[in-house]
Amino acid sequence: MTDRKMFSVRNVSKQEALEYLDKAQESISVAEEALAGGHWHVASQEAILGAIAANDAVLGLVYGVVPASLNHNDAVAVFRQRFTSDQDREYSKYLTRLIAKKKIVMYESRMPTRAEASGVVDDAKTFLAWVRTRTKDLRK
Repeated sequence: MTDRKMFSVRNVSKQEALEYLDKAQESISVAEEALAGGHWHVASQEAILGAIAANDAVLGLVYGVVPASLNHNDAVAVFRQRFTSDQDREYSKYLTRLIAKKKIVMYESRMPTRAEASGVVDDAKTFLAWVRTRTKDLRK
């Protein structure tokens, strides 16, 4: 039997999870506006923050928890531990890519290119669309 690392989570209410979903939508909307305005850094940053909030929303609505760690790689791990179907896990690749770009976008001095920003925003939009579909019945 393999040891499986358990990642720290905290319980959230449905209302809190819905608020994370609102934050995700707002951040990704800002990312789209920034992208259209040629603000690649802002677009990338907001898209990443939106995807992180979308992950919290889907985990909160489906399982009643959000990752407690400040390490966003742990958030991806919590997602993968909870969502085990092939269909659901397919969307972890978007979250993984976005978290991987977080360091470059938020902490390095260089600005993202238009193509990089566009890819980040597209990944975030795809992930959010899946979250909205996955939680449709739970948001009523």
